Amino acid sequence: PAAQANFETAARDGIGARLYWPGHGELGADELVLRHLLPLARAGLRDWGVSESVIDRYLDVIEGRCTSGVNGAVWQTECVARLEEQGLDRAAALAEMTDLYAEHMHRNDPVHTWPLP
Repeated sequence: PAAQANFETAARDGIGARLYWPGHGELGADELVLRHLLPLARAGLRDWGVSESVIDRYLDVIEGRCTSGVNGAVWQTECVARLEEQGLDRAAALAEMTDLYAEHMHRNDPVHTWPLP
């Protein structure tokens, strides 16, 4: 029941979700990941013999998303809002966001580092 509730809450509320975790109670998704899950993941990957550079590359992306509060959905939503504030109608803002997303994606930089218009 807790896993299903957490899944539904995370799907609905995204990076701002508050989740229940056994032994810790209810906490923000970012806090859960930063304080509890990333250290477990890092230790497990080391135990499996994954190189530190690979561990750092991928877990640092997750950490960056948690500390910045920006994931793909947040970036897209904020991008469209800013483009609309600059005078684009909804359809044009969505099209421009998609173009910007594709441009940034091909640079292979994490989404939380992408500039907003």
